[in-house]
Amino acid sequence: MARFSWCGSRSSSESGIFLRCARNSRKAFPSVSGIPLVVFLVIVLLAGRGFESSGEAVAVSGAVLVIPVHDVIDLGVAFFVKRSVEGAERSGVQHIVVELDTLGGRVDAALDIRDALEGCEVPISAYVNKRAISAGALICITAKDIAMVSGSTIGAATPIGIGPMGDKQQTGEKEVSYLRGEFRATAERNGHSPLLAEAMVDPDTEVWAVFENGVPRIVSSSEAEELKSQSEKLETEVVSPRGKLLTLTAAEALKFGLAGSTPATLEDFVRSLGLDPSSMIVAKVSWSENVVRFLTHPIVSGLLLTFGVLGIFFELQMPGWGISGTLGTLFLLLFFGGHYLAGLATFLDVLLFVVGLGLLALELLVIPGFGIAGISGMVCILAGIYLALVKRPVPEFSWDYQMLSSALITFIFVVIAATIGIVAIWKTFPDSRVRKFMVLSAREDAEAGYTAGESLEALEGQVGRSLTHLRPSGKALIGGERVEVQTQGEFIEKDRPLRVVRVLGNKVFVAEEGAETT
Repeated sequence: MARFSWCGSRSSSESGIFLRCARNSRKAFPSVSGIPLVVFLVIVLLAGRGFESSGEAVAVSGAVLVIPVHDVIDLGVAFFVKRSVEGAERSGVQHIVVELDTLGGRVDAALDIRDALEGCEVPISAYVNKRAISAGALICITAKDIAMVSGSTIGAATPIGIGPMGDKQQTGEKEVSYLRGEFRATAERNGHSPLLAEAMVDPDTEVWAVFENGVPRIVSSSEAEELKSQSEKLETEVVSPRGKLLTLTAAEALKFGLAGSTPATLEDFVRSLGLDPSSMIVAKVSWSENVVRFLTHPIVSGLLLTFGVLGIFFELQMPGWGISGTLGTLFLLLFFGGHYLAGLATFLDVLLFVVGLGLLALELLVIPGFGIAGISGMVCILAGIYLALVKRPVPEFSWDYQMLSSALITFIFVVIAATIGIVAIWKTFPDSRVRKFMVLSAREDAEAGYTAGESLEALEGQVGRSLTHLRPSGKALIGGERVEVQTQGEFIEKDRPLRVVRVLGNKVFVAEEGAETT
């Protein structure tokens, strides 16, 4: 620890040892209170440079930037894609190819990726290397040119819910309708069949293909029946029957016009676009993005919050500022910093938490009792943590409730772990400052000079001096006796001359000698 002096009585030899240790520790850590802010700023700066390296450092003017979207799509992947796209725009990249091999992931992450790609001024193509399932299908149809490796698949994008035990749950019509509209609108904007996109989300959407001179025309079942009635020789085919989600192979996607080609390699696809495959550069996930994904993991978030709260609480047990407070602050900064960089937390969330800590410290260390400041501080702290754990404060869709459920699990873990730790600290340090503020341990015996309440009226008009700071209550020496007194709201320092201005029951009101009273 950074200092070795606890509250309580010690022998002179013990005190000397502890004071020497404290002085040595302060020499070893001359500016420990500034460490958290410096470390946090360094992390933010390095993270920012790391994020830039994921896009701008690999992007070269005139190059073809390949952005791989593999495995599970989460907020970390969304951040990686957005940073890569921004770096490509700044560096003058000629073309972007999104290489897909994913079974899907988070809906909100996929929507973020879709928005980033559609807002990019650089031409974008998609290359499905094995799979573009669920959220991957939405990312794929964001590109105007789609190529699929032979044997790859795309589709099956109906939303599913994840229960508390990791089990899959059926979502409601609201979620299906919302995603159906998003898929349809994305397909329309990028020149793809909205019916094919819609059938990937909603099993009730029936899709037919009508071939005119070998060219497919994607229509609904009612349109297909109408066209067949006009010409019996018209060739038709059911693409997606009612009650089945649409999943297309590469050959089917090519047949029905969703994919433009089925090249064997990525180089062949780039060459078919009229671009030089030798100019291809692959964007890589930076170390800072991996750090952010690690910091925002539910278990890691819970541990950071727990150790942060315990570090701050332990620091309140002793005078000054030391390693426990520094580490606690650092853990909290890592928690909020990771969530801020991942796009979960905002500056308001961090500000709420800091204000809450300030109000709580004010209540515990300055204002007697526990009132409005303490309650407001607790509310601000809880609100800051909640807002940092969830992306949408008011849940609307099932995936929002899933995120809320994950946040609640993290929060419950923090509360239980922090409570156990605080109780352990409470038992270990019975003479701590926080315990003294919360538990009345002083005794006012007659042997110490305290008087009974019935004789207090005789003190009115007498003079004395303050034995402690009066904020507004404290102790004073009146007529040679120690008396519990209080002012009428003003602050009076220790060892100031006083006069008893009023006695109401067992309450003795004083004012500084010479000051005007009301």
